[in-house]
Amino acid sequence: MISLRHTLLPLLVLAIVGSAVAVAHGADTKPKAPDRGPKNLGSVLVFSGTGWYRHPETVAVSGWLARLSGDLGMQVDVSETPKDIESILPKYKVLVLNNCTEMTALFDAKQMKAVEDWYQKGGGIVALHASLVRQTNWAWFNELAGCDFDSDSEFLPARVVVDPAAKNHPAVKGAG
Repeated sequence: MISLRHTLLPLLVLAIVGSAVAVAHGADTKPKAPDRGPKNLGSVLVFSGTGWYRHPETVAVSGWLARLSGDLGMQVDVSETPKDIESILPKYKVLVLNNCTEMTALFDAKQMKAVEDWYQKGGGIVALHASLVRQTNWAWFNELAGCDFDSDSEFLPARVVVDPAAKNHPAVKGAG
């Protein structure tokens, strides 16, 4: 008969040594959280071309973003020219759409496809305020944004759907 001491002691030693090795190994290989500060955001393109209504604050917002970028040590370029979006977009990590109404009046199908492909490869899009106005003819963007509207109105009935994994995020806490 094998004694309990002879069976458990080697298992206990193995468990302790194995745990110590795993902890020590984990300390060496645990990846650091990425620095998501503005200096590591990458280059940002603020695009403010409009195909319909031009919001009166569009120029001021573009200027403010450009000045803020200098204070934060990040690169921000501003453009209103849709013709070269295909060639310049790949050098940016973020596209800020500053009040870009009815982009289908600005972009042809090839330019819209370039934006879609760039996004699918990991680019980020931030749509400010009126950038969701009259985007009905660009199904991909309408789906991405989750809505489309014709113009400002006093009140619009809406249903807010919040991803359950994000329900405690300050931006949506208590909504949905």
